[in-house]
Amino acid sequence: MKWTPVRLQPHYETHLWGGTMLRDVMGKDIPAHNTGESWEVSAHAKGQSLVMDGPWAGMTLNEYIAALGDEAFYGENAYASFPLLVKLIGPEDTLSVQVHPSDEYPNLAPGERGKSEAWVVLSAPEGACIVCGVNCSRDVLAQAMEQGEIQKCLCAMSVKRGDIIPIPPGCIHALTKGVLVYEIQQSSDTTYRLYDWDRVDPKSGLPRELHKTQALDVMEKNPVAYPKATGIVLKTLGMTRRVCLCNDYFALDVLSIQGKVEDEMLGFGVYTVVEGELQIFQDDKLLFTASKGQTFLAPAAAMGWQMEGNAQVLKGYACGRVPLATYLRRESVPQDDLQTILGI
Repeated sequence: MKWTPVRLQPHYETHLWGGTMLRDVMGKDIPAHNTGESWEVSAHAKGQSLVMDGPWAGMTLNEYIAALGDEAFYGENAYASFPLLVKLIGPEDTLSVQVHPSDEYPNLAPGERGKSEAWVVLSAPEGACIVCGVNCSRDVLAQAMEQGEIQKCLCAMSVKRGDIIPIPPGCIHALTKGVLVYEIQQSSDTTYRLYDWDRVDPKSGLPRELHKTQALDVMEKNPVAYPKATGIVLKTLGMTRRVCLCNDYFALDVLSIQGKVEDEMLGFGVYTVVEGELQIFQDDKLLFTASKGQTFLAPAAAMGWQMEGNAQVLKGYACGRVPLATYLRRESVPQDDLQTILGI
């Protein structure tokens, strides 16, 4: 069978803090006026993406990956289940102050992973800030929570369009009103809330549940600053690639495309168009057009395909590239060495 890139239909989540930003800014066909999240690439049990193209149309992402078998990843990694979850998040109110556990946390729900994630800011009001980290020890934070003074412990990070913010397990954080982001993360839905701004859910008339004990268990014992990611820039004909993140769970590239190009780093990848429009070809045949806000997946077995247009695209992939991770921890590498490491 000839494997091709395929578009994915997202799963939507409504929230107390949701709204219409995903429709108004990203052109998403949201189901409700309190839509907060579009799960662009999801094989999570809570909500799966659906394949839109080819003989696989209508399959869930899990069914599609099962049909691919070894041709999904070509042995770059062995995954017991699909490893990534990619979202667009559009908050019209500030999210709860929260933290995620690592894979090593012993009290994870059965079948759940820890949650390492990263945000790319797609839109933000002038002067916007998010919560990222705390300015005190765990003991001081616990005392502030008991006294209702947690806000004095929270660190603000100014953000603007284009910023990339890694959120490792243990980092206390909150996305704020009007800051629309692309999120790449481990496939997990485990979140522990420390504080929810004293809100009341209008449906129940009650505050949302907090998870103070778990949150204190998993937070960083010695809080540190969490710098924004910068990455490295590679230029080829028709495309500039910024390799921004590469950790044990995922990698993220920002692709600026002008013209018709191939992705030199072939292999499994999920591509989200965040500006402009792309046409996707295989063997000079038009497969589909991906507009702003749309996501498509290319399995490792998809060969001979190209992208054409004027667009900015975020490419997420499961990171098995240990040499690349090694490179990103070094000060500098000669260009020839870099091309060898990246396989281009």
